[in-house]
Amino acid sequence: MIRTKYFDPDYRRDPKTLCWCHICQRDMKEGQPHRTIRYELDTMDAIHPGDWERAAVEIPARRSPHLASYVITEGRIGMDCARRLGLEWSK
Repeated sequence: MIRTKYFDPDYRRDPKTLCWCHICQRDMKEGQPHRTIRYELDTMDAIHPGDWERAAVEIPARRSPHLASYVITEGRIGMDCARRLGLEWSK
């Protein structure tokens, strides 16, 4: 079983740069500490880092073939959002 945890993204902001938090949509400055998460795009479930390799195989296999490449997304999150989600859910 793949460990997942739901997170509620805040998409009210519009990021102005290419470096932004995937949970709160705030822009991050270059060199600012951040973490990386992988999540299921359609359910917004963060995938535990210990299950990243297994999830890359199992989750797309459950979906239809034409959507398989869009199932798991990787993104940066700021340290505040990482603490709220739980540091063990990001690298």
